[in-house]
Amino acid sequence: MTTRGAHSMSQQWAVGAVWPLSGWRGHADAGGAAAAPLQRGERRMLSTRDANGLPVVATDRALYHRHDRQPDALWTRLGWEQVDRADWDPQHRRFILTGPTPDGLRRTELLLADGVALMLLARERIRWTTLLASTLHLDNLGEARVTVRREPATGALLWVVRLHPSVDRDDPRLPASVDAAIAELRAYAGI
Repeated sequence: MTTRGAHSMSQQWAVGAVWPLSGWRGHADAGGAAAAPLQRGERRMLSTRDANGLPVVATDRALYHRHDRQPDALWTRLGWEQVDRADWDPQHRRFILTGPTPDGLRRTELLLADGVALMLLARERIRWTTLLASTLHLDNLGEARVTVRREPATGALLWVVRLHPSVDRDDPRLPASVDAAIAELRAYAGI
């Protein structure tokens, strides 16, 4: 479940979480290769290539990567606020990112010669976007895990609520219970 900013909670959250992956076509850089389509003010922090020679670009706000060598291939942008975890599997040379979606956790894997520097940068950026993580007690309905993330470009808050599997998502009391638990947490944390 997610909600953004300081608006009324009752209309803002839904089961699952936001994972808006978007593709863009980049422009050509000085060397003629397609450059990642960075947003205004975004800073490139690390650039590498995957095992297929495709560019991977990490910025202060997101990770960009491509799936195809074609000049007009789309870029995939994955904002750091959309990622919960970054790992490096040296045995299989996989850089692995996981984050919430409405259907559960999404896993993105990139094959790299060496992903240690990218993993360390990703972990730092993920920590920077995370303001709060806590367990919510939903009256007599069960528990949920809430994470408050900051969107790097705007500073807007993204509230991600993961219900425990035992919570009945169809219970009509659920929206009010989540709203009340989040309001209590907001007051306690001063957010």
